[in-house]
Amino acid sequence: MRSLSDLQCGECGSVIKLEGPHKNRLSELGFTPGVKVKMICCGCFGGPLRVECRSCEYGLRREEAKNIKIRD
Repeated sequence: MRSLSDLQCGECGSVIKLEGPHKNRLSELGFTPGVKVKMICCGCFGGPLRVECRSCEYGLRREEAKNIKIRD
């Protein structure tokens, strides 16, 4: 099982489950099981990730993205 932080720029996946202390916040943003997500851009040197979810773009910390489990 991969996490959202494992995706490369331009890759897509579907959310399987959320883990960690930020799962409530992430689900309120729309990251719920079954939703398709796309990695828009990976920040350099461990910077934030730009992710598309439900026609919106979000900037996520890598620690948050590691808690979003996806499948291809």
